[in-house]
Amino acid sequence: MKTSDYRAVIQAAEHVVAAAGPDALRHVREARGRSIQQWATELEVSRQAVYLWEQGARRPRGIAALAYTDALAGLRST
Repeated sequence: MKTSDYRAVIQAAEHVVAAAGPDALRHVREARGRSIQQWATELEVSRQAVYLWEQGARRPRGIAALAYTDALAGLRST
């Protein structure tokens, strides 16, 4: 896979996360039974980052956005 392909996948994930909104991000975490701290550790980000995402003040980017889209897809298929 070329670098431009990876960028396109990450960009698409960022758009999905933006469209889902902060309530969906919180729902994903809660559906997985994770606290904010546990989810932050799993995504390798700060607790504050997860909190800000769930408040709508910021959005996940890069690999974190991919993790959320994977989690959303998993919730939809169950």
